[in-house]
Amino acid sequence: MDSAQRACWLGAGLFVERESLLPALVDFVSRGRDSEGKAGALVHFLVPKRKPLGDQEWPTAELIALVRAVGARLSSPWDERHGSSGHFLGDSFAIGTKVDALVNNWLDTLAGRVDEEAVAGLRSLADDPALNSWQGRLLRACDDQMRRLRLEAYTPPSLPEIRNALGGGPPAGAADLAALVADKLASLADRIRDGNTDPWQQYWHTDPDDPKGRKVIKPKSEDPCRDALLSDLQLLLEPHDVDAQPEGHHAEDARSDIIAVHATRAIVVEIRKTDSKDLWTAIEDQLIARYTRDPRSGGYGIFLVLWFGADHLRRSPPSGTRPRTREELRRMLEGLLIQEQRRTITVIVVDVSAPAGRIASTGVGRE
Repeated sequence: MDSAQRACWLGAGLFVERESLLPALVDFVSRGRDSEGKAGALVHFLVPKRKPLGDQEWPTAELIALVRAVGARLSSPWDERHGSSGHFLGDSFAIGTKVDALVNNWLDTLAGRVDEEAVAGLRSLADDPALNSWQGRLLRACDDQMRRLRLEAYTPPSLPEIRNALGGGPPAGAADLAALVADKLASLADRIRDGNTDPWQQYWHTDPDDPKGRKVIKPKSEDPCRDALLSDLQLLLEPHDVDAQPEGHHAEDARSDIIAVHATRAIVVEIRKTDSKDLWTAIEDQLIARYTRDPRSGGYGIFLVLWFGADHLRRSPPSGTRPRTREELRRMLEGLLIQEQRRTITVIVVDVSAPAGRIASTGVGRE
């Protein structure tokens, strides 16, 4: 048999002796020459017309192996790197539409499963550089899966929980916990800016040559700033039976800056400074992509920026116009969110900039 015939016979084996023939099929497509041609022949067999052949809701591990075998060798026809009109690495327009239908069928099946194996497997596909052309579709599948997982894990609050929450007690759900943490952070932001004990100063290195310790020279690094904010936040949340801790642990060993936990709910506070290199991308790449998918969060999260002043910005926003005030920065960051994300993601900017006359004459330092 030639390569195309062998691909078809191995493809047929998926329906009659899958457990033994799937490894042989993956090995055949992945090794040797003309791997694109082999994958294309397999796709033509599995999608004879417009829809995939038969019931392909196979075990999770097998679907993941097939996505890798086909997706790494045939690009998504809607790969943005080739323009919105589509680009097909197969022999015709037909192979492009067929591979799209086939891979989407497998991904929809995986997204509909919310067990631990499916969640980890879909995330591993999204992180696989060999599947870059499919990344947009993979991330949407991950989002669909997480929505299903949150719905499955959701337990509506009881009437006593709602009554206690309305009376200032513990939060009654993930949305209530997010609103409570955001409210306490907003109060803390006002206290830092207007407090008569200069609480903003704990976010700066003081001038060792100033005997009164009132002059500052440069901002502290992110961890000390996080710890200073957290110590104050813990005091505000303690009466509500909410525990806030640094470096919350999540799936795939990801660690968030602050995690606020009550019962089975958990809300992440992701922190950045004005001079953070990923200031304009961290909401999407860190908070949303890694932490709000945690089923304990209900999809809610808080992005907090410490504003040290416009002169500390290292990166310009996508619009190119740099913010001059903390309020402008907040509006710009919120503008990066789509409508659905604005319902669940809260952006808070805390002004810790040094007042005029409090910066040492040596100038504002850089880390």
